[in-house]
Amino acid sequence: MFIAGLVPPLLANNSYNTSNTTSRTFTQELRLASSDPQASFKWVVGIYYSHQRDELYQVVDTVGAGALFGTGSDITYSGDQLTYTAQEAAFGDVTYSLNRQWDVSAGLRWFDIKQKIDGMFDGVLNGGHSEVDGKRSTDVGVTPKFSLSYRPLDNHLLYGSASKGFRQGGPNRFNTSSPLCGPDFARLGITRAPDSFQPDSLWTYELGSKNEIGQRRSVINAAIYYTDWKKIQQQVNLTSCGFQFVGNVGAATVKGAELSAESALGWGVSVGGTASYTATRITESAPGVSATVGQEVLDTPKWMGSLYGDYRFLNAGQWTGSFRGEYQYHGDNLRQFESTQSVTYPNGSLGVIPDATQVQPAYHVVNTNFNSSMGRCSIGCTSTISPTPPRIWISGARQACRAPPRCDRAPSASA
Repeated sequence: MFIAGLVPPLLANNSYNTSNTTSRTFTQELRLASSDPQASFKWVVGIYYSHQRDELYQVVDTVGAGALFGTGSDITYSGDQLTYTAQEAAFGDVTYSLNRQWDVSAGLRWFDIKQKIDGMFDGVLNGGHSEVDGKRSTDVGVTPKFSLSYRPLDNHLLYGSASKGFRQGGPNRFNTSSPLCGPDFARLGITRAPDSFQPDSLWTYELGSKNEIGQRRSVINAAIYYTDWKKIQQQVNLTSCGFQFVGNVGAATVKGAELSAESALGWGVSVGGTASYTATRITESAPGVSATVGQEVLDTPKWMGSLYGDYRFLNAGQWTGSFRGEYQYHGDNLRQFESTQSVTYPNGSLGVIPDATQVQPAYHVVNTNFNSSMGRCSIGCTSTISPTPPRIWISGARQACRAPPRCDRAPSASA
């Protein structure tokens, strides 16, 4: 159906998509930390290195495409892409206790991220043969963090923090010149997808409180925050040809509040819940993307919440048993900035229609989980109910017995 949406004469034909993704990652971190948790001055320093190799191989075989396009092959798209990402970083964090009530801390992280993409692409949907040979990007920067905390009473904490976040940029993996993308390029005011996208960054300012009540049987946490987000990275979908690229939308602000509570009632029963409110707004747009000032940030609902309860009904010897029920609410959110989508009618003419998928409707989820174990053996059952629309998933009972621990090698030490 997807290929037919791009090429209506192929509506009656089958199309087969074969995709294979492989990843290999090496990561190493070394850190040193002060050893006395009661000291007035505490510190952590470290270095970090990672290297990742990702390969994506994809072939789309559409029956009858060769005869329709006169290419002699039914392969409408093929791609083989290699991505290499290397990251080096050094970090440090210090905390100084002014007295028993006041702590001040500061942290800093330096990073150097390098990325390279190689790829070969072909097929009529790609606009013919194209190659990406050693597309490179390098991102170097520093992210600081500062915080101040105050304990007015035992088991009560007030804090304020300011921190900078960062997400690396990089090359766009597709290098298509397909004429099918023309309507979307024209709508976005560009002639082709950009070769790369820039890093985005944000500053977040937060005020919060953490409280333990009733001999730590109840916990209540609350926070409010404000985020200033620059050069937002966002995937841009080209509906007329099926490709996508990452662009920098512009800037946005995020304002929110969070509340969570949990309490142990006794008799093996504990209950809790969370609630959050998030207000987002695009404050700057950019060429080549469809975001407009005043729109919400994608995939960010205003309201989210949950209620849950745990009942541990058995704890005798090696036998344990528990039941958990949870209700989740996810408010509606914007899924894409465009309110319309491009279509090709059966007569070959182009047009636009309202996009019914622009907004993700609000939904509710109910989860239940039962577990029982005896020694190394356990049995459990999980179910999920989504009433909008009504759907039920039940994983079925599962039973597993863990193998006894082996003692044929010495345990490894970890920092």
